[in-house]
Amino acid sequence: MRIGKKSRARRALGFYRCAYGIKEPFRVVVDGTALQAAANLNIDLREELPKMLGGRAEVMVTRAVVAELRQLGKEFKAATAMAKRLAKLDATSSSQPGAASESVSADTL
Repeated sequence: MRIGKKSRARRALGFYRCAYGIKEPFRVVVDGTALQAAANLNIDLREELPKMLGGRAEVMVTRAVVAELRQLGKEFKAATAMAKRLAKLDATSSSQPGAASESVSADTL
């Protein structure tokens, strides 16, 4: 990560630590799009997120996101495999279309 980006990320995280009392270990909930992008760029989120956040980070995924990735087929096979290896988080969501995106939102966690 470039120095400028790292500095901005550290500054923003410092704000959230002070304003909202966020502290380690960070629980990061990712969605299917983030997993697919990481798979396309050959990035391991479990290694890179703690570096970016400056502390321990638990990368999690909801069960609705895993189910959505399975339904998307072979194009998302790498993202599905990555999602299966991450810790699962049960979130309240309905079985409607768009339930995966709703399960990741802060209101349902």
